[in-house]
Amino acid sequence: MERKKEDSVFTPRYRKLREEILARILASEYDETRCLPKESELCREFRVSRSTVAKALDVLVKQGLVKRIRRRGTVIVRQKAELLRRKRSAGEIGVVFPLTNYWQAALNAMFDEAGKQGVSLTIYPYDWLSLQSETEAVEKALKNSSGLILYPGGRRDDLPLIERLDAEKTPLVLFDLYFDSSPVCCVVEDNFYGGYKATEALILSGRRRIGLITPQFGESSGAERYAGYRAALRRHGLPDEESLFLDLQGKFDTEMLRFYFEKQKPDAVFVLSHMTALQVRHFLIQSGVRVPADVQFAKFDAFQGEEFTKRDITTVVQPEEEMGRQSVRLLKERISEPEAPKRKIFIVPEICIH
Repeated sequence: MERKKEDSVFTPRYRKLREEILARILASEYDETRCLPKESELCREFRVSRSTVAKALDVLVKQGLVKRIRRRGTVIVRQKAELLRRKRSAGEIGVVFPLTNYWQAALNAMFDEAGKQGVSLTIYPYDWLSLQSETEAVEKALKNSSGLILYPGGRRDDLPLIERLDAEKTPLVLFDLYFDSSPVCCVVEDNFYGGYKATEALILSGRRRIGLITPQFGESSGAERYAGYRAALRRHGLPDEESLFLDLQGKFDTEMLRFYFEKQKPDAVFVLSHMTALQVRHFLIQSGVRVPADVQFAKFDAFQGEEFTKRDITTVVQPEEEMGRQSVRLLKERISEPEAPKRKIFIVPEICIH
């Protein structure tokens, strides 16, 4: 199941014309030493208006495939056309992913879907906490790939890189994380739904003072999970208290946790990551707190196929296989039709209630 923005069923005529002209360029049907046919000739051949031809050529100009020369006409940029020919003939997708043992099922699904789509796939790993490492991996992938699937970096400082790729018309799909300010295509789990349902599970089990703990706040996923948590509290008439929200700010601070539990006294906590939830659970047990009798848990970030180490924790399971498949499909769409509306695809996660 997935939630996505509505797609337009109507394809503007100028985009269809742009695809036809591009196909002829890549098939070398136009003499690259001469100009493209005049706009009036294209109007007659394709039976479209002058404005439709002009808009189609404008898109090709923005992509750097053709350029207009005053008093001469529109000419093909041979280097750009040849580069695009090589990439398309290779049919290769670049996947820029952090060095991690997670997401293996998603990557396997990407390889499987790429095979079905008739394209090859290459992984370009990078250090998730290094913008330089991410940039270098992206540049390496660009040399060999017709499009990129990018898992954005953990420092959240790569927005300028993503905006540059978008401005250069690079077919691009972001995986799992994205920036609200960027219109780039992305495939993510429905974090709002997961946050809402995990919190609701705690409420329906009888808990009334439910805290939220995050290892570090700031990613799009964390904000949406928090919004789902708050929506569930309001829906069931429970207090939405800012004091019940705890941001560990990137470090596991036992003193901060001790102060939080002693002062706020939650009877349940929703933790926004798998490892942090296990750490908090261990801390409480070591402190003499009964889990789940005194404090019940819900957490995010378990992966498909993972053996749940603690059966007393309600868990939001990331739909990584479907996310992987949809990422390849969406990128193939972007490569085939770069001017199509950009889409965000939200995949609904599974909620395992314990």
